[in-house]
Amino acid sequence: MRRRVGRGRRISWEFEREKKKLNAYLSIVRIFGLQGIAGNSSFVAALTTNPAFIASVATNKTFTASLATNASFVTAVAGQIISGSNNYGIAVKQNQSLGFPSIPVLTITPGLKHTNIVTSSSGLPVTQSVANTAVATISNNVLTILGAGTTTVTATQSGNNLWNPVSVTQPLIVSKANQTISFPTIPAVSFASTPVVAVSATSSASLPITYVVANTAIAKTRTSNSITIIGTGTTTVTATNAGNAYFNPAGATQTLIVK
Repeated sequence: MRRRVGRGRRISWEFEREKKKLNAYLSIVRIFGLQGIAGNSSFVAALTTNPAFIASVATNKTFTASLATNASFVTAVAGQIISGSNNYGIAVKQNQSLGFPSIPVLTITPGLKHTNIVTSSSGLPVTQSVANTAVATISNNVLTILGAGTTTVTATQSGNNLWNPVSVTQPLIVSKANQTISFPTIPAVSFASTPVVAVSATSSASLPITYVVANTAIAKTRTSNSITIIGTGTTTVTATNAGNAYFNPAGATQTLIVK
């Protein structure tokens, strides 16, 4: 009889001891939240394969409803979706758009550059390319103009696990500058006393001038700035410049009268 009492007391004592341990552990959980549990990797790993635990969580409406407003949980899930192959089939990719302003017509000058900013509605980085690199190249949103002509600039965002790819194209027109030829009037000259007539046309682009006489029976070009008189009559002299990589050709005409 004494043995049974001693055994019962021992069982009761052991029960109370374990109960105190459990209460102490629960107190820690209440004080520190789930941090202690979350830090126990063995315990957490065991929970993920415990059907009873999973079932209890899944049917806990209060818990599952709270997840939608739990910023940490939402962030963690979003991170997993983004990193997962095909978003684990969860996320539906969204369309994005590009803000690509039209490029103004540019007039070429030596070393001309033009900043071309394109933005994506998703906030993802955008790349740009030029179809004809003889006209321009682009790097870090800056166009370097190399020649006159017409081409296209394409802005592309390749997308990611959440966004579909998108591209937009804008025309790029690079024009040469116009130049003007200033050609003073040629005074009437006497065939008998004026064998050579000086001419002095100039280009606004400071380019060299070439002269052409319409009627070579009256005069012909002698040097780059003089005309040799050959006979009497009226004709025209045209001063021209053929242009270059930066300027369009230009010309001006004056009348030559030889008496």
